[in-house]
Amino acid sequence: MYYRYSRRFLRAAVPLLLGGLLTSCTGSSRSAGANPSAVPPAPTPAAVKTAVPSRLCAALDLTTARKVLADLQHSPQVAPQQGAAPDACSYATSSGEVVLTLSPASRPYATELAVAHKVAGDLASSGMRDVRVKKITGLGRAAFEETGYLTEQHMTYVIWLSGTRSWVLGLAEAVKTDASSQLVPVAQQIAPRLPR
Repeated sequence: MYYRYSRRFLRAAVPLLLGGLLTSCTGSSRSAGANPSAVPPAPTPAAVKTAVPSRLCAALDLTTARKVLADLQHSPQVAPQQGAAPDACSYATSSGEVVLTLSPASRPYATELAVAHKVAGDLASSGMRDVRVKKITGLGRAAFEETGYLTEQHMTYVIWLSGTRSWVLGLAEAVKTDASSQLVPVAQQIAPRLPR
């Protein structure tokens, strides 16, 4: 069970971490030395290549993402050495304390729902606390919201079945705010724009 939440958490956190890596690798900082014969600083690492933004970013564009939290910025994904980048679209605050991610569900909707209820009933096995699962109406063929705390992050997921595909809109917050209250309206807005 914990693996499922770790994987969801990583989906939310990895774009943020990689965005920080991009920021740190693209700049060059040299401090002026008093001794001109000092060893020159090591060269800065080559710029990290970013992946082409996911097609999901057309559905969850910046204007829509900012309905969740006004200071979100697009969080680019680092291009993998081999293969394709994960199909996900992420936005984060500059401080890294909030990350919003849209991605396809990694499991069938029925499995996601069953596991969410199982975790809510057995918190010790997941490493989470205060997990709640709530049915949502008016979004896709079926939908639910799951909230809880994993380590020091407050996690909220809106998971819905649309056509034959399931989608996850996740929000990770270092400090719980009321931003999660906007996830369902945003999911309802972007659902018609998503691939079927």
